[in-house]
Amino acid sequence: MKKFIIKTLGCKTNQLESATIVELLSCNGFKEVQNIRDADFYILNSCSVTHIADSKNLSYLRLAKRENPNIKTVLTGCMAQLQKEKLLNDNIADFVIGNYEKNDIAEIIKNHTTFCVSDIFSHPDFRYQKINQTDKTRAFVKIQDGCNNRCSYCTIPYARGKNRSNSIENIIEQINLFVEHGYYETVLTGIHIGQWGMDFKEKKSLIYLLEEIEKTPIKRYRLGSLNPQELDDKFLDFIS
Repeated sequence: MKKFIIKTLGCKTNQLESATIVELLSCNGFKEVQNIRDADFYILNSCSVTHIADSKNLSYLRLAKRENPNIKTVLTGCMAQLQKEKLLNDNIADFVIGNYEKNDIAEIIKNHTTFCVSDIFSHPDFRYQKINQTDKTRAFVKIQDGCNNRCSYCTIPYARGKNRSNSIENIIEQINLFVEHGYYETVLTGIHIGQWGMDFKEKKSLIYLLEEIEKTPIKRYRLGSLNPQELDDKFLDFIS
């Protein structure tokens, strides 16, 4: 049985996606360990929001090799997406896996596909992967990915692609599954959750989604990554 250890940097969405990676690998014959010396694979789910974040990514990859020279390093996340050509040329990691391909990580490793990063803008649909539980007391539900804004200082759209919304059916299914596993609280996460539903053929608002979540047995939910510009009077009235 191959063993892995995972390190997560960056946002809540990355944390959730790391929990998904752990469950996917565990269901495909891999075993998570806590000591890097016991691991066959070191998985770094990277952040790339600043050059400091990039430096941290490289430091962790080098440290993994120093502590266990036989380990295979797997770089995924935003650095893998944004710097795919450089990473491919410089042999920085043994495996480089893009953000969209995270859900295929078990198959990619088993097939020894060392580079798997596609054009993030070529994927118009949200990629849903339900999970049973996380190691957090609050269960995170990914409702959205990507961003349609093009702020001059921000690379997130190029790392995450355009806005893609998870369906109401998938979100409710995931929340109900967490309730079955004993969770009392969920956090709705994404890259820009205020854009949820805007990419649907029949556009929906975040309030519409929250009204549907109110009907589930979850006792408490939290919101993350909201842009203050989206907090209009209607939204504030709903929250109050």
